[in-house]
Amino acid sequence: MKKTGVIRNYEIKDNEGHVIGTFSFELFGTIIWFTRRSNKLEKIIMRYVKELGDISPEGSGKTPEDEKLVRKAEERIKKLFKGCPGNVYDAFFTIHRPFAKVNDNFYFTGVLATIYRILDMEIKRMGV
Repeated sequence: MKKTGVIRNYEIKDNEGHVIGTFSFELFGTIIWFTRRSNKLEKIIMRYVKELGDISPEGSGKTPEDEKLVRKAEERIKKLFKGCPGNVYDAFFTIHRPFAKVNDNFYFTGVLATIYRILDMEIKRMGV
């Protein structure tokens, strides 16, 4: 992927103002990466959710069997984000697990929504 040298850094904060991750990305490469995958990411992740058993609010399985399924789904999600510029998975999912409940939604859905808002803002800033 062609690098443009334009790097953006965003600190992502929770409702209390605590930094939960830093989204650092090469502007055009990240926009292209997410644009190509935006329709697929959430659908693929939600497919993993259907395979999961009982999940605690912290995003772990309630039984050893359920935890095994959760960890397998987390590894799949990590692989989905592997090619994304900016190391998105580690930036966001070291503090909360992807399937943790935040405001009655899975944490990963909030992460994706935040990333999409940032990219939309950057696209508008560029006048594209």
